[in-house]
Amino acid sequence: MRAAFPAFFLFILPLASEPQVSSSLDYRVTNRRFIQHILVDSRHGPRLTIITTHPGPWAFKSVPHALHYQCADLRECTLLFDEVDQKLRAGVNLGLRLNGSFIQEIKFFPD
Repeated sequence: MRAAFPAFFLFILPLASEPQVSSSLDYRVTNRRFIQHILVDSRHGPRLTIITTHPGPWAFKSVPHALHYQCADLRECTLLFDEVDQKLRAGVNLGLRLNGSFIQEIKFFPD
């Protein structure tokens, strides 16, 4: 008599560590979960600095990195800081068009 072997099935489930909207090298989608700090930096001219992390789906640790948005003046940076902070607290995702570590454009869109 033959012994019955248990059947094993492999189910692939998406992991929730990355945002659902895809990111690429020149466009990043992020939300409050992946942003550590937002600050206004006036050392190299007025700019908004966003310190963010993006762990991969299998990563248990990620390294933070800074993204910079150059503003015309300190008042514009302060207004943008308030808007970004308010939108992130409301659960809105940020779309960042990047050129290296410099942000060229910031878009807001609902989750």
